[in-house]
Amino acid sequence: MKLTAIISEFNPFHNGHKYIVEQARLLTNCDALICVISPNFTQRAEPSVSCVYTRAAAALSSKVDAVISMPTLYSTASGEKFSQGAINILNSIPNISHLVFGSECSNIELLKKAASVQVKEPVQFKEVLSSELDKGTAYAKAISLATCASDPNLTNFCINSPNDILAVEYLKELLRTNSSITPLTVKRQGGGFHDTKLHPDFSSASSIRECITNNKLVKAKNAMPKESYKLIRNDLKSSNKNFYNDFSLLVLHSLRTENLNQLADCVEGLEHKLYKNAMESSSLQTVLEHTKSKRYTFSRLRRLALQSLLNITHYPDLQNFPLPARLIGIKENLKDILLPLMPTNIIIKETDIEKYASLLDYASLLDNEKKGHLEYIENIEQKANKVYGLIKRIDNFAKPRKLLTI
Repeated sequence: MKLTAIISEFNPFHNGHKYIVEQARLLTNCDALICVISPNFTQRAEPSVSCVYTRAAAALSSKVDAVISMPTLYSTASGEKFSQGAINILNSIPNISHLVFGSECSNIELLKKAASVQVKEPVQFKEVLSSELDKGTAYAKAISLATCASDPNLTNFCINSPNDILAVEYLKELLRTNSSITPLTVKRQGGGFHDTKLHPDFSSASSIRECITNNKLVKAKNAMPKESYKLIRNDLKSSNKNFYNDFSLLVLHSLRTENLNQLADCVEGLEHKLYKNAMESSSLQTVLEHTKSKRYTFSRLRRLALQSLLNITHYPDLQNFPLPARLIGIKENLKDILLPLMPTNIIIKETDIEKYASLLDYASLLDNEKKGHLEYIENIEQKANKVYGLIKRIDNFAKPRKLLTI
């Protein structure tokens, strides 16, 4: 059985996502489409607007056949670590033949060249990168400049659009792991990644989240498939609408501790400035604004702030360690076909399918070092679920749920 994969956050699931799903099926003629999605916290290091189960249901209602939730440790990480986590999960599923992703340039050959340069790190790449970092250039921009300077085919290719940057990270990880998965890209439609203006057919997730933040979801109704809109509307009705504010206060409190130097992304004494600003400020946004510099972007600081809340201190070595990931949704008519294809690290919980892998089953296959990795990843997952349930005011949110079937 030929499977195609998509990696996304679906925060929320909108018309652009539906378009990529349709194109993925068309381009690969797959038997089933598998999506790996972020759980309840995203790469922006913020809580998702609706829970992972709502977003999975929206995807399953739009021609997705199965939804796998990646660990929070990697869903909230930098593009490099995010990609490592997602590709690690996909590489563990033998039947996946293609990975399809959106990009601004939609030129897979240029993206592959850029990925190859960054993996091989030729002399010119290292020299330009070092020079730019010494000037105080932000890391993402420095990487882009070094890459384009290292290959004449990339001279006019500016890698500064969010989806292009992430696409290169996917391709790098496929190269590093010698993956058999074939990558394909689809031209991103509609407004830009950070565009907060709604458009007639394809609006960005940022613009829809802006509507949600302002309690005006109805304005974004045409930007989402009908079922996705309905699911998100119901989710918002039954949960706390001011969850961003509650989340920010929890994070601010966590930054007022003196062990920030133990966090995964805290380097060069950044913990001192962050701690000082947290103690002197009454809002998380103020802390970020006072700490931001050319070197330390808002994105990096937001991730660091979330690391303080969830106590993220490191990222385990993923060599020979398939990540534990949860299958949370599946099409009812494909259940008997797809479930046997899932490896032991894909955790499946449901009373009528106990013969499939549980967390304990997977742990029993690991040596002591990898069991330590598993325990660390699961501790972060549980903390994230407890925090999300708290800020969204959802009772018993951290308890395991049955597999969602549609």
